[in-house]
Amino acid sequence: MIRKQRIALALIGFAILCFGVGALSRGHLHYRNWWGAAVFAPFAIVVSILAFAAALKWRSREPEAFNTIRLKDRHDHSQL
Repeated sequence: MIRKQRIALALIGFAILCFGVGALSRGHLHYRNWWGAAVFAPFAIVVSILAFAAALKWRSREPEAFNTIRLKDRHDHSQL
């Protein structure tokens, strides 16, 4: 993931975590989301922890693979 996307995912996960914990701390199992639908707070907490963990652990492998291919191409052309 691109760094900005990882930061955005972490912030969204943290916000959802705060909503879920806030609802549970008030003694409610549900809270209302932006559209007015009920959200089960423990489920929101689990999803937010997964999103936060994905943002911290998930790393993009594209630049490494791209550089490896470019180095191989340069090496092959230099031997011709």
